Formats: sequence, structure tokens, C-alpha cells
Amino acid sequence: MNLIDNTAEPNTTELVAEVTNYGTRSAQPDYTIPPEYKHHADALMAMDPYNDVPHTHSWPEGWQAPPLRHTMLPPALQREVSDKLDKVPPAQRAAKEQEFTADAIKAMRPAIRLQTGLGSNASPYHKELMAVTREFSDLGKDFERLQAEVSEVARHATVIDPATGEAKAEPVLRMSAGRRKAALAQMGDISRRMRLLMTDDGELGIESIKRRRQALYESVMARVELDNALTERAEAKAMAETINREARIRKQAESLARVQRNGG
Repeated sequence: MNLIDNTAEPNTTELVAEVTNYGTRSAQPDYTIPPEYKHHADALMAMDPYNDVPHTHSWPEGWQAPPLRHTMLPPALQREVSDKLDKVPPAQRAAKEQEFTADAIKAMRPAIRLQTGLGSNASPYHKELMAVTREFSDLGKDFERLQAEVSEVARHATVIDPATGEAKAEPVLRMSAGRRKAALAQMGDISRRMRLLMTDDGELGIESIKRRRQALYESVMARVELDNALTERAEAKAMAETINREARIRKQAESLARVQRNGG
């Protein structure tokens, strides 16, 4: 194809591309913690979410907890504590019962916290740690339930081996082929979601890392904001003392000025 220039004079115009849009900056937030706030992040990560973080229940003020007895525990733990007490001299059993019971309750604490959650004053970081752990646990339970269902045997059918003529009992699964296929697909999806939270090697999955990173950043910024508020409060208190001091001095000065004006 021939290009024809119909302009009266030779066309010496130079075509230059005009950039009118450089694109938009990524909307993905950056949760990098500034170095000056690293001590807040270290303090948060050093806390044990099961023992160092506020929980949902607390003793009423002034209320004394009753003495710990092993009968407060679930049956299995009661037997464990009872077996330990059988090996303790009678004179020491009362004290040891409280000690062994307290140890058993402490061992139960992670499972209890996992079900009851943390208190409203807990940081977003620790709440997210608990949420991820609970989600992973719930997914694991769902997987085990489905695994048991797809493996459940309804009955055994007698099958004749055409080669030997021997009769054999083969299991007949309770779940239909269609339901079994759907259940296996669901198990695959659960496995995928679990790996996003925790890898097969026991390391944090990519979703856990992302969620914890964001929650840690939010928690650090909340601590920074609280620190700033406390600093401002202290500065305001100091300024108020200065203002009041100056007001007292001014009042005394005005009183002295009146005396001097009156020839005192």
C-alpha cells in the first residue's frame, strides 16, 4: 500500500509519543514496620498468646478462687492426677492435689483458649494468631470427618474369584459413588486451604504469613498511637502545671502592684 502526502509543503513534522498516563501505584498496602517501632513488634511477638494475653474471663474483684480439686477436671485428667496422688505420702496429698490440678489446668489452657478466644483487650496480632490456629484445627476436623465418612463400610458382599472360584468378602462402602466423588473433592479443597495456613513441613503458609504480617503492623501502630497519647497527656499535664504556676505568680504580682500603687 502507497502512502500519499497531500500537504502543500513538505511534511517535516516529527511525531512524538505523548505519555498521558503512567499508570496507578499498586493498591497493595505495605505492612513494613519502621525500624524505630521494631521494639513494639519484638514485645508483641515475645508474648505467649495462651498465657500472657488477656482472656475472655476473669475473677470478679475481691473474689477468692476455691481450692483446686482434681474432681474439677475431666475424667481422663482426674485419673492422671489420682494416679500421681497415690504415689504421694498422705501428709502431702492436699498440697500436691492443688499443684497437680493446677498443672493439668495449665496444660488444658491452649485448648480452652482456642475455643473461648481472647479478651477484647488482646492485640490484633494475638487475635489473628488464635484465629489461624482455630481455622487450621477446624479444617483438620472437617477433613477427618469426611475421611471417616468416605471410608465407612455399610456391609460386606460375597464375591467369587473367577480364577480360583474362591468366595471372598469385599466391603461395600456406605457412601454412593457420586457422594464419594464430591466428598473427595471437598477433602482436596480442605487440604489446599490447610496448606495455605500451614505447610506439610510445619511452616507457616502464605496466607498465615500475610495475615500475621498485617495484624502485627496494626498492633504496632496501635501501640505507637497509645504511646503518643500518653506522651501528649504527660506534656499537657506539665504544661498545665506551668500555666497554673504562672497564674499564681501573676495573681501575687497583681496583689503586690495594688499595694505599691496604694503607697504600701
